[in-house]
This record gives sequence, structure tokens and C-alpha cells, in this order.
Amino acid sequence: MQAERAGGERSSVKSVACLIIDFNSHEDAARLSVQLARGERGPYEVSIYHVDNGSNVAAELTSEQKATGVHLLRNEINRGYAGGIRGAIAQIRRGGRDYDAYYILNCDLETEPDALLRLMNVLAKYPKVAVVGPRVMKGHSEKVWGERGVVSPMLGMTAMTEWPTGGVLPRWSYIPGSSMLVRREAYDEAGGIPDRYRLYYEETELCVQLQKLGWDLWVEPSAKVYHIVNSLKDRVPARHYAFYFARNNLYFWKHNFGIPAFVQLPRTMFVITKELVLPLRRADSVATFTDRLKFVAAGFADGFLFLRRRYTYFEKKFFKIIP
Repeated sequence: MQAERAGGERSSVKSVACLIIDFNSHEDAARLSVQLARGERGPYEVSIYHVDNGSNVAAELTSEQKATGVHLLRNEINRGYAGGIRGAIAQIRRGGRDYDAYYILNCDLETEPDALLRLMNVLAKYPKVAVVGPRVMKGHSEKVWGERGVVSPMLGMTAMTEWPTGGVLPRWSYIPGSSMLVRREAYDEAGGIPDRYRLYYEETELCVQLQKLGWDLWVEPSAKVYHIVNSLKDRVPARHYAFYFARNNLYFWKHNFGIPAFVQLPRTMFVITKELVLPLRRADSVATFTDRLKFVAAGFADGFLFLRRRYTYFEKKFFKIIP
């Protein structure tokens, strides 16, 4: 039984910090933070943090956020999604506070009132579970966007799929980083979420490393959130998605599974074509098509530098990233 695999004595998970990562999306982050603050908490201590991740205009708490007890944290520069998470946790700890779990969320989500409570109950009941994720719906529909991420070293590919039965995930898997509840003890043992990727593959590596350490991953389908997928707005890859998804692919497989670049390269080309190039046929103009293709090509070129752990050229040029 899945419960037996993940079972054991009840864990002392009593508190959680909800980290909503915001980059130039203040209204979305404010809406989600208030929604979480008004959700069901059960026996758990819940703190909500609106994390301004180096936005062009600094976020300020709304009157509604203040009234519901939401906290504001600021990262001075944008070091990517994982960097924003790490920066927020570091600030919390420097302030002399910490929690038993971290609930990491994209700001473009809506959540059912009892979703967090259901996720926390899993961590509290099953001490071998490091990360638990909800059923993630596509937009405001009843169509499932994803529950389990599949990692296939044999094919050199990852894919999002459903996991309707819920419970412990098979090896190798990952929980989508848009909504993942992570046990602090497991997070620290794995060294935290890796910020080298900046965007895409960071939650995948965290989950793979946790599985290597003997932890379990869990999907709780009774907990539901709704995700607006901005990385494929109008079904065309956004610039950051086109670049970072292409750039990070070779490194992920080499670092986590020891797959040499010459083996992974043709598989990377296939994935880039499938996930990034073919969707460009839906571009509404030639200018959009060529713009996104430029970012795909730049990401692929930078991937070879990134594979060697070098600071990448086009990332600096296009995104003005500070290493």
C-alpha cells in the first residue's frame, strides 16, 4: 500500500511559510496571498509571504493583504525563480524565524480554500514524504494541467502527466514547481532548490536529488489549484521559456544522471523542436516567430557554456542577469 510505503510515526510538522514568488506581477501575487490567508488552516501555523523578486517597480502590500496578515519580502535583484525562493528563505532565517515546511507557489495560481490544509496533512502523517503537490488544473477549467512530472533518463525527456490515484510517486518523478509543499528537513538535506538554472528544471533536480536520498514524493489529488500557464501565452513560448528550457537541458541530464552531452544532444534537439520550435507555427506574426526562434537558438548555444558551469553569453546579453 502507498500509505505503508510512506508511513511511520506522525511527524512534527506544525508550521508552514507560503512563498509566493512575484516578478512584475504584483496584482496576481496580492490576490493569491489573500486567498491563502483566508483558507483553511486546521491545527497548523500558516504565514504568507509575498516575495517581490527584484521587480522593476517594488511591490507594496495592499490594504487587503495588511488586513489578512500577509508579509512582504524583497529580493533586490531577480536571480530567477529558485533564486527568489532561496533569497526569501534566507531572509526569514536571518530574522530568527523558520518553519517546518515551505509552500512554494507561482503567483499565477488560484487555490481551493482547503488545498494547503490537505497538503499539510500529508506531511504530518507520512514522515518519509519530502514534497507533496496538489492536482493542478489548467486555467479555470476542470482539465488537469499536471500532477506528476515524469523523468525518463532512458529517453532524456521529462513530461507532465496525471496521477489520479494519488500517493507516493514512482522513481523517477517530480512535483511541478508551480505549487509544491516541501518539508524543511528534506529541503535542507538536499541543499535547497538549485538556483543555477534560474528557470526550469530546478524543481526537477530538487525532486530527483531527494529521491536519491531516500525521500518520497506524493501527489494529493484532493487538493486542487488552478494554473494560468503564462510560459505558453497564446500557445506560443514566452521568451524566458524559449531561452531557459533550451539552455538547461544538457546540463540537467549530465549533472543528475551522468549522461554525456554527445548522447543527450540528439535528444535535446528533439525536445527543443517538439516543445519550443513546433509551437511557433501558432505565432501571430513573422516578427514574433523570428523573435522566439532567436531566443531558442541563443538558449541552445548558451547550453554548451552552461554545461561547463560557465557564465553564459546570451543570458547576460538578453536578460542582463547578474551572476
